Amino acid sequence: MLFPVLAQAALGARDSRIEVVPISPNGKSIGSWPFAVQPAERLPELIPELDAMMIGGGQIVRFDKSYPVSVPPKSSIPICYWLMPAAMAAMAGKPVVWNGVGVWTDSPQAPWYSDLFRSTLMASRSIGVRDEASRAYLKRIAPGAEIGLVPDTAFSLSKIWPLAAETNDFVAWRASLDLHGPYAVVQATAAMEPYRAAINAALQAKGRLAAVLLPICWCHGDRTQSFSALDARMHASEAWLPARLISEIIGRSALVITSSLHASITGLVYGVPVIRVPAFQVPTDQKYELLRDYEGIVEVSATAVAVARLLNRNHGVERAVVDTIARVDRHWDDVAEMISGTRPPQQDPGMTTKLQMFWKECAELDPQTRSTFAGHAR
Repeated sequence: MLFPVLAQAALGARDSRIEVVPISPNGKSIGSWPFAVQPAERLPELIPELDAMMIGGGQIVRFDKSYPVSVPPKSSIPICYWLMPAAMAAMAGKPVVWNGVGVWTDSPQAPWYSDLFRSTLMASRSIGVRDEASRAYLKRIAPGAEIGLVPDTAFSLSKIWPLAAETNDFVAWRASLDLHGPYAVVQATAAMEPYRAAINAALQAKGRLAAVLLPICWCHGDRTQSFSALDARMHASEAWLPARLISEIIGRSALVITSSLHASITGLVYGVPVIRVPAFQVPTDQKYELLRDYEGIVEVSATAVAVARLLNRNHGVERAVVDTIARVDRHWDDVAEMISGTRPPQQDPGMTTKLQMFWKECAELDPQTRSTFAGHAR
């Protein structure tokens, strides 16, 4: 939800000609989604018209077959939302930018894609990952590729959506819950259940805060209806709200208790103390290590002293986060320059047909024979 919106805001501010076209396995109309999304099956006809391809949005480099919602039958999950767009854009001579991606390093192995993956990385204009584990993984795939560390896209939030006057949506949301005074955001996920005692203690220690139950990761099952009662006064925000409103709700809270990486980052960039609960409904991996150098976040299992130190910190953005936000700004400068400075290659009239063939081959061939088509991206 965040990546296309933040990318458009950041890049459009640098060059008003840049238009971000979100692409995903499932297409979405503006009426059914906050922004229009092109279905991945249109990639063969879309890519020749694009100036560049950005791959990003989270822990998407993976080979497991799971996906939280149904997709068209010809969509080869998961490669159709990361590897195929990158490979097809490279084939068409478009700059490929890997934008702070994460790798699920415990993903099932898929050696039949190794050649295609390696060739695509070597043909890419810029490769940025958000953590050391992801960089080490990609270095094993393509030792000759230059792979850099860039902050997660969500560190752009407070620059794109600074907190000033309360928005009308936020005021209406508070009124709908009859919520007055300071509150804590508690992610409405079953991952909280084993830590109920620690959560209650934190809410009480912070001044008997009201607890706002908030669905954040809807696709992973966040719901308020099945959430057991806490000791604090509770307000259930049942709907899955727009990304900007969720960000404002977290940014104006006194504490956020969450298992979500991006909710944790949202708290950090707005200076809100964060207590992180381990997530068990997503693959266990090392992506949360990118949070370890910040003082504004502690694990729910931390000592009472560590939690008390967090809760007693001044409400403000720490220097390490300010530095990370500045790094994000420089990253967007580089990406905008790459896109704005692109001179589209002379159009190959047959490119759409070639890309359609490639899409069909990747979607239909069995794993043992897919490796024979790895040379397409070279």
